[in-house]
This record gives sequence, C-alpha cells and structure tokens, in this order.
Amino acid sequence: MRISGARLDALVYSSVLRIPVNLRVFGNVHEIYDFSEIIMNIENLIDQAKTQSGLSLGELAKSLGRSQSRLSEWKAGKQKPDASEIAFFAEKARLSVLETVADIEAQLRPELADVWKRAVSNLRQNQG
Repeated sequence: MRISGARLDALVYSSVLRIPVNLRVFGNVHEIYDFSEIIMNIENLIDQAKTQSGLSLGELAKSLGRSQSRLSEWKAGKQKPDASEIAFFAEKARLSVLETVADIEAQLRPELADVWKRAVSNLRQNQG
C-alpha cells in the first residue's frame, strides 16, 4: 500500500488475537504497535463495535434495546452484560463471536474461564 504525503493513524483490532493494534502509516512506511498487554474487555469491545458499525453509543444502545446509560455502566464496570449482549457487540465489531464471548465471559466470571477455554478449543479442533 502506498500513501504519498499522507499520514494515517488508526486503532484496529486483530481478529485473530482480539487485541488492539495501533497502525501508523506515513508515506509508504508502515509501523505496527502491538499493545498485547491490553486484552479485549467490555469497554474495548463496545468502542470497537461503535467504530466498526459507524454508530454512536446511543445508536448502538438503541439497536440493542438498551439505554445509553446502561452501556456506559458496562464500560465503567458498574454492570455486566450477558453473553447475548457480548455476542451482539462482537458481531458489530466484526470479531469472532464465540471467541469474544469466551474471552469476556472468562474475565467477568474467572471461576468459569476453563469452561470457555475448552469450548473454544473444541470448536477449533472440530474445524481443523
């Protein structure tokens, strides 16, 4: 890709790693910064869903049938979305629904993290 005299900075999410990656393009020089210490969490997921869908937080909330304040509470960690709501955001963010739900559910309920790891592992084995 070649962009002459232009600079583009973007925060994108790796669909494989499900982590934010900062992509910087200046001229035809590409630099990628991997923020692997930042894992996908509900705040990042909602932000990615907004970015990928082109919707505002209010529009995203309305399409989910929730209030904007509820989404803000989820982003702030005051409330927790259920698995269906996480799946909705993953789909809007153009991420693997099962893997994203597994990642976030494992964070929200660490005592069940192994269940989600096995589910994703089984899915990968069956696809291969």
